[in-house]
Amino acid sequence: MPKTVWQLDPEGVLIGAATAWDHPFREDEFLLPALCIEEEPPALLDGERAVWRDGGWIVEKLPAKPTPALPEPEPVVAGLWPLQLRKALRAVGAKAAFEAYVANLPEEQREEWEFALRFPRDHALLNDGWAAIGRTPAALDDLFALGATL
Repeated sequence: MPKTVWQLDPEGVLIGAATAWDHPFREDEFLLPALCIEEEPPALLDGERAVWRDGGWIVEKLPAKPTPALPEPEPVVAGLWPLQLRKALRAVGAKAAFEAYVANLPEEQREEWEFALRFPRDHALLNDGWAAIGRTPAALDDLFALGATL
């Protein structure tokens, strides 16, 4: 006839009841599942757990649950290729306004806009122009995130 035994985790913390079955060849012996003991655990209150240590049960408070870590914010894209930037500006409806801003800049800055190989997020012309057309730094972060997908 089977009997109830108590299963533990590798640290000795009570998991719950398990069943031990009669040994097929030895009378009055049972086959115990792994990490099981026969001694019944003590009654527990809310917030307690039973732990098997040094041949006996001890009652402990449940450890505090760890606070889940907040997800890491998505990194802002470090830079965009000129085509990505222009496509993103067009997608958010800012390309014409930004190019009008650039058209009024000195020649050297217009050349920078026209011939730059890459636009980092902290590019001065880009940040100044973005602010000049009434857009926020957070919206520029969003523009870079969009541009990275184009």
